[in-house]
Amino acid sequence: MEESRMDPAHASDLIASVARDLGREVRVFVSPAALDSEDTSTVGKPRAAQEEEPEDFYDFTAEDYARIMASRKEEIYLKTRKIREQEQAARRAHMTKAIIRVQFPDNFVLEATFRSTDSLSSLIELLQRALARPDLPFYLYTVPPKKRIKDLQQSMIDAGFCPGALIYFAYEISKGSYNQTQSSWAEDFGSGPYLRPEIQVLRDLHLLAPSSSTGKSVQEEWKEREQAPDDTSDVPKRPLKPTGKPKPKWLKM
Repeated sequence: MEESRMDPAHASDLIASVARDLGREVRVFVSPAALDSEDTSTVGKPRAAQEEEPEDFYDFTAEDYARIMASRKEEIYLKTRKIREQEQAARRAHMTKAIIRVQFPDNFVLEATFRSTDSLSSLIELLQRALARPDLPFYLYTVPPKKRIKDLQQSMIDAGFCPGALIYFAYEISKGSYNQTQSSWAEDFGSGPYLRPEIQVLRDLHLLAPSSSTGKSVQEEWKEREQAPDDTSDVPKRPLKPTGKPKPKWLKM
């Protein structure tokens, strides 16, 4: 990719420029699942051009329910209501942000960080600024099961999107909804690209740009963490000292 040869300072400038335009810093990358698949031809292509899963693929089955309930049964019955409420309040207090990733049908992902108290409408506003066709209606959903996001006044934490969530994007187009000038595009609305060119060009640039806190790129930080020795490796181990007390007769060594 050409982005890998870009100067880190230039990458930072591009990210900052888009952040000023969108009102929020974003990251753009391709879904790791698409990159890890053997067929790399799916990258950049809409899901409609691929073998899309049927609607019942996302249905919540009885087996799914039984598996989840089995894992939660012990927790539900061993904890009192008061303890559960206290633990939930403690978790909410520590969840101050939500990292939201929106995946498009062409496998591109837009990532942005929100406060836990931000409403879902703030995510919609961000997408309207980043989309190549903001004039077309769209909706967001989560899986599994496939659940459409409708209450946009909910906060990120109330929607269960803290500390992070993966959300899917889809256009909502029905026949007869557009005039003649739009009809040709509406018939092929799934062709993409979904993001504006100046947004899509940010793909993987966050790996080159230095962090605002450390001044190092993400790749450099990861490499240092992998090479860093264990904090406890240099701590000398003290030999056990004999207590001087006689061993009891029943203790056999």
